[in-house]
Amino acid sequence: LNEKGSCVLTQCLCSFTSSCPPSLCIDMFCCFMTCYVVRLLLFSALMIIVVSYNDISVFLSISSRKLHTPTNFLLLSLAVSDFSVGFVWVFLIFLIDGCWFLGADLCVFNAALSFVATSASIGTVVLISVDRYVAVCDPMHYQTKVTKNRANICIILCWVGSTSKLFIIINV
Repeated sequence: LNEKGSCVLTQCLCSFTSSCPPSLCIDMFCCFMTCYVVRLLLFSALMIIVVSYNDISVFLSISSRKLHTPTNFLLLSLAVSDFSVGFVWVFLIFLIDGCWFLGADLCVFNAALSFVATSASIGTVVLISVDRYVAVCDPMHYQTKVTKNRANICIILCWVGSTSKLFIIINV
């Protein structure tokens, strides 16, 4: 605390960035800063749990040869996209009341990764739905209709399509 009773850390952070609104930098007390720190710690703990769970599922899917099936490749793609979404949320924790303290380059990277990961996650869920539909409605021909190569091609097309959609939106 300084002589006025406001938090020195807040004034220091606000002096280094131009993205903060002036109302945030004027007379913010440390009790409000404590709320932000508690919220930051809770979100950080939640994101570490989510990211760790996805890391474990990705590692298990890759390490075991028995798990190399088309459905598990789709689940692996979903785990990677969910990991990416969780990674984006770790950076969004640093976004406190509209202030982005990490610079313009990381802001653009964060927005692009957020869009691609979310689009790929939605696309992968659709692919999993199609896979399960074929498995339930045509179980006798599932092995010939759904192969590892077809699943991998669909996954690659999903990720390339998500990235291409980002570039199309940026260029428009």
